[in-house]
Amino acid sequence: MIGNLSKTNRGGKLVQYVLGKDGASLIGTNMGDRTIKGLSSCLCLGRRLNRNIKQPFVHISLSLPPGKDLEDDTFNALAQDYLEGMGYSLSRNLYLVGRHTDRGHSHIHIVVSRIDMQTRKCVSDSFERYRSQEVIRQLEETYSLDKEESSWAIPERTLEPELEDLPALIKASVADSVSSSSTPSLTKLAENLASKNVLLDLHLADSEEEEENKQRIKGISYRYKNRTIPGSALGANYIYKGLHRQGLQYQSHDAEFFKTRTTQAKHLSDSYPFIRHTWAIMKRLNTSSIQGTNYVLLRGRIKANPNGEVFQIRRNKDGQPIVTLEAQDKNDASTITFKLSDCKLTQDDTRTFTDASKKVLQLRRSLSKNLSQNRKSAVTELLQM
Repeated sequence: MIGNLSKTNRGGKLVQYVLGKDGASLIGTNMGDRTIKGLSSCLCLGRRLNRNIKQPFVHISLSLPPGKDLEDDTFNALAQDYLEGMGYSLSRNLYLVGRHTDRGHSHIHIVVSRIDMQTRKCVSDSFERYRSQEVIRQLEETYSLDKEESSWAIPERTLEPELEDLPALIKASVADSVSSSSTPSLTKLAENLASKNVLLDLHLADSEEEEENKQRIKGISYRYKNRTIPGSALGANYIYKGLHRQGLQYQSHDAEFFKTRTTQAKHLSDSYPFIRHTWAIMKRLNTSSIQGTNYVLLRGRIKANPNGEVFQIRRNKDGQPIVTLEAQDKNDASTITFKLSDCKLTQDDTRTFTDASKKVLQLRRSLSKNLSQNRKSAVTELLQM
């Protein structure tokens, strides 16, 4: 059995959708009125008991496997068992169960109020999608239905060889994020992933079902080794629902962080050829600093790692570091990592570095051919930065 769950603040329209379709029938409710108008009014009256709840109604659909069917009374009993398993009271939370016949499989729609009519408290939605699948697995056994696999039991997808280590990096970052904070956020996960050279992209979209000006998550993707991989391509544990189930929460500060981070990621991506070539030139020249016109270029060792190296660019006018990168092995570019939280590139910086990238590439090539002859010109060019 497959279940879907969502929350809304539009109880009346939800009732109209569930019972207003051709062939739809009401097979269960704890409300006295059985008309669409009466049921909508009852739900809206119940909402007034706690106006602080932004989305007081839950819409659940439960679909049987093709070829399987249940009598109305049995399907209604299953719906009631589901609601109780999810923490709702059949006497204190207003609900209705509607049956649809517009698909090739039997399915019902449940509309339930999250507000307890007696206590006026709201039924918790913590990990509700995870709990929903657990309840459904139990109902499949109780009602002798074919078992579906829960999303977290579906095996991870097969990846190309060069990306095979990505799931392990994400798993480690999720574990670190959850264990190191009492309120694990997607911002924390993004920072942990960035330290492993993986960029987490959060795609936000406005929704009519959310309150005005609030955004919700449309999707998640990961950028790794110059590739963008959607979370869905990795498996159920790597989309937002999977991350949420593991304890990560979307919090109010995440939207601003990802908006800023996305801008910085683009600046860094555009500037990276210049950074990489300049770093290589300084290693070739065996110099630790070059004081240019607008920027200071620095490289040094990592104290805890004698084989590692750090590279940094600072602005002359304020001494502000705008890029900091580390290589755990100075001879292996694949070990380069960075934190986007340390990236302070502006559009002007990016434009300067992009314009200069071809020139520094030519310098790097000339140094590879003849170090002693081209050393002076290379330093002179870099001093003009």
